[in-house]
Amino acid sequence: MLDTRVEGRTKQVDMSDAVLNDTARKIINDKQFNWAVGELKKPVKWKLIGNQVLMGSLNIYFSNKGELYNDGWDDYPYQQQKFMKEISRIPNCVFVTGDFHSSFYLQNMYKGKVASNEIVVPSISSANYDEDFGLDSAKVYTQRYIKGNKNLRYVNLIDHGYLVLDINASRIVPVFKHVNSVITKAFKLSEVILPVISSKR
Repeated sequence: MLDTRVEGRTKQVDMSDAVLNDTARKIINDKQFNWAVGELKKPVKWKLIGNQVLMGSLNIYFSNKGELYNDGWDDYPYQQQKFMKEISRIPNCVFVTGDFHSSFYLQNMYKGKVASNEIVVPSISSANYDEDFGLDSAKVYTQRYIKGNKNLRYVNLIDHGYLVLDINASRIVPVFKHVNSVITKAFKLSEVILPVISSKR
C-alpha cells in the first residue's frame, strides 16, 4: 500500500507549469520508492499494489476538454516514468487504485509496451459523475474517455459498488459489483467481468 498523499509529496502544479518535469519533484519519497520496488521484486506470483491516486497516464474529462490528472502520478512525470521503468521489469504487477469515485480498467504503458494493469475502484456512496454533472453529461464524458484514451479498457462513471478479484496461480479475474441505488435497502446488484489478467510467468 502506497502513501501518495502525505509523506514526501511535492506540491502539485498545473500541467503547463515550467517545473512540472523537474526531477526533484516526487509523489512518494525515496525511502518509500525503494521499499516499494524492493517488495515488488520478491519471488511471489502476483504483486498487488494498493494505490491512492491514478498511477497510469489518463486523459480525464471534468469538462469538454481532456487533460492529464494533476492529482495523480501524471503530475510527477519524472518519478512516474522512473517507477514504471521498474514495474516494466517485474511481471504480474496490478495496481488497485481509489479516490476517483468511478470504475476504470486501464493498461499502463512504458516505451510502447504494457508495463502493468490498473483497476480504479468505484465509490460506495461518494458522488460520481452523474451526481456531480448530471446523467446526460456523464454519458457524454464516458464516450470522451473511450475516445481519448487508447490504453483504457473499461469505464463506468455512473454506478456505485466495489471490486472483487478472483485470483489463482495463473490468472486474475477482476469483477466490478455495481448497485443501482445506494439510498434504499432494495437494490439490484450487477456484475461486470473484466478481461482476464494472465500470469506472465
